[in-house]
Amino acid sequence: MKILLVVAVMMSTVSSCFAYSSDGYSHVSHIGVGILFLIILVPVIWFILNVILFFKIWGMTNNIKDIMQKINHLTSRIDALYSSEVFSTTNPADLRRNALMGNIDNVKKTLLTLFCNQVESSFNSKKTFSHYKDENGKRHLANLKEQNLKESIRPFIENLEVQFHKIDEEIPSYIKKMVTYEDYFNLFQERENTPV
Repeated sequence: MKILLVVAVMMSTVSSCFAYSSDGYSHVSHIGVGILFLIILVPVIWFILNVILFFKIWGMTNNIKDIMQKINHLTSRIDALYSSEVFSTTNPADLRRNALMGNIDNVKKTLLTLFCNQVESSFNSKKTFSHYKDENGKRHLANLKEQNLKESIRPFIENLEVQFHKIDEEIPSYIKKMVTYEDYFNLFQERENTPV
């Protein structure tokens, strides 16, 4: 409705710019007044529309403040819901906090995740190939993967046992039985000899 009113006023202003009087005097004065009126009217309308736009944007910022308050309220409620359950972390302070709060399952999951990460990163950091010379002096490339698989992971398991004893728990029996990297990597792999 406002736009229709503004358009009507502008159209009447434009039409008055080109209006001629029939009294026989100079027509230039009427055209000059119409153009002068148009030159004054356009900035006034522009100013009024800018003021309206300013207050609309100001109102929207209040809406954004309300939305942000609601989001902050929801995130604080979500944080309160999850404060009793701390997710896996490698931070000793968080492990300690979990243990003291009785979240032993989270501590166990975290310790087992750390154990897996340590074993796998240790294995991946080992050299997989090596050069050697035979009796004729020829260089050959040797695959060390099989040799690496036979190396012991007992230090990692012993460290895991120490950490589990701190929370009065035992490590899983399938980890106790592991001796080498090969045992670790074959944990869930089917073997040809085992019946299905």
